[in-house]
This record gives sequence, C-alpha cells and structure tokens, in this order.
Amino acid sequence: MADKPTVEEFLARHPEFEPRPARVTIEVAISDAYKAVHPDAFGETHARAVCLQAAHYLALSPHGQQARLTPTGTETTYSRELDALTKAGASGLARVVGGY
Repeated sequence: MADKPTVEEFLARHPEFEPRPARVTIEVAISDAYKAVHPDAFGETHARAVCLQAAHYLALSPHGQQARLTPTGTETTYSRELDALTKAGASGLARVVGGY
C-alpha cells in the first residue's frame, strides 16, 4: 500500500492551512483521507489525491469556510480538483484497458 503523506507534505501542497488548524487536526484529516482514497484508483497520484481529500475535509470545518464554493454547501475547491483528478485517472485507465 502507498505511504500516507506526512503533515509536512500536506502543508507543502496546501500552505494555506498553516498556521491553522492545529497539526493534530491535519493529521486526523490525512488519516481519514488515506482510508477513503484507494491507491489503485490513483496510482502515482495517490499522495496528491489523499492531500486533496484531507484539504476538502479541513475546508468543511469551521476553519475552512473560505474554501467552500457556497457558504452552506459541501463542495470545495479541493473536491473539484479531486473530481478532475479522478476523471483523468479513469480516462487513462479506460485507455489502458482498451475502452477508448
């Protein structure tokens, strides 16, 4: 299984989450995202996908209101980027398998 990104790797990709929320909150978001994002679905982009999912989770917290696309919604800039990454991976898989 792919390695779980560290807080430092997450913050390198998403410096907007520094200095808040607390480091332990970021660790929990990474752990939750790591469980939710299957490595086979993303291959080499797995770490990026985990960080995007963790950023999405954090954006849904009270500290992340500015990343939400609507004030009361659950769609964030990070969920949109993760969706695009998912679609890019799916189209690549279809080409490899012979679907396109």
